[in-house]
Amino acid sequence: MPSVPTLEAAIAALAPADVRTGVRLIDADDLGDLRDAEARHVTQAVAKRRNEFATGRRLLRQLLATDAAIPVAPDRRPLFPPGAVGSLAHDAEVAVAAVAHTDSYRALGIDVEPAGSVDRAVADAILRPDEAELDPLLAFTLKEAVYKAWSMSGGPMLEHHDVRLRVERQSTADVIPFRGEVVAAGDVLTGSYCLADDRWLALVTIAR
Repeated sequence: MPSVPTLEAAIAALAPADVRTGVRLIDADDLGDLRDAEARHVTQAVAKRRNEFATGRRLLRQLLATDAAIPVAPDRRPLFPPGAVGSLAHDAEVAVAAVAHTDSYRALGIDVEPAGSVDRAVADAILRPDEAELDPLLAFTLKEAVYKAWSMSGGPMLEHHDVRLRVERQSTADVIPFRGEVVAAGDVLTGSYCLADDRWLALVTIAR
């Protein structure tokens, strides 16, 4: 069972003081909290996907202190209420999210992935040749956080090799900064990551 306090502390450490973060275990009971506009989006989904979606929406409502529905935008990300920006991610057991005010941030990107190993083909799909020293699942987590922030700020769809990572160092502790360069555009997004409860966590913020 994931340790919610451990993950909450880790994600909070990644975030600036004016970004709210949270963690919630995936729970089928959260289906009862879905608003009609949200429930319609997962009517045909399998139970696992419905549970993940419901927990994510409940977590976002808690962080935003709202009872309003958080529907799905055409690009599939959460459609936040006016004045709010945020990002949501989950693995099979836990959802994580970050929210902030649009006065301060244009976009956020968060991701969580269990640490572990992958086969060579998967690693090659994630890592550029100049990233060969990186852990593939760490790189996947960092790139997902970059993609989400990039997309929220209006950028087009990216593939894994479209982002070049620069990581200060790899570690099993501490908050570590990283940079993700969208190669074709030359834009560089910055964030931080850590390893907590056998999960890689990453957060990218784009300030105003």
